[in-house]
Amino acid sequence: MRIKIEDSEKSLAAIQSALSAVNGKATAHTFTRASDIVAIAERLEARLDSLQIPKKDRPGASGRETSGDSVPNCYEYSRTATRVTFSRGSKDWFLVGVESARIYKDGGGPLYLVLTAEQDAVAHEMLRRRFHYSVEKPKAEPKADHVTAPEVQAVQ
Repeated sequence: MRIKIEDSEKSLAAIQSALSAVNGKATAHTFTRASDIVAIAERLEARLDSLQIPKKDRPGASGRETSGDSVPNCYEYSRTATRVTFSRGSKDWFLVGVESARIYKDGGGPLYLVLTAEQDAVAHEMLRRRFHYSVEKPKAEPKADHVTAPEVQAVQ
C-alpha cells in the first residue's frame, strides 16, 4: 500500500477504504476518517519544519501513530485500535501501512517521527546554528609549581 496524502477526492477515498477494511465494525477507539490521517501527516510535516530540516533532505523520514486515548484504571479489557504508518517522499507524505492493533488502558500512544541518520545529523547542525552552539575543547588551566597552605598559629 502506498497512498499519497493529499486533499483530493481520489486520495481521501483510498484512505477511507483502507481504514474501513482494517477497522471492520470497530469505531470507538480507531481512526475512522480520512481527514484524521491527513491531519497526522500535517503534524509530521510540522515536526520536520520545527527541526528546520530542509525540504531537499526530508525524503526517507517516516512516522507512525496508534489511535485511542487512555481510559480509567478500572477498564481491564483490551480495545481495538488502528495503527497507521507513513513515509516521506520527495514532496509529500504517503500512507504505507494501516493495521489493527490491541491497546489497553494507557491508550494508543504518541505520534512518532523517525529520522534517517543523515536527517538526524542535519537536525543537530541546524540546532547548533540556531543557538550559535559549537563544540570546543576546554582550555587547560596553568598548573602551579608550588602551593603553600596558609600558616596556622596555635592558640595557647
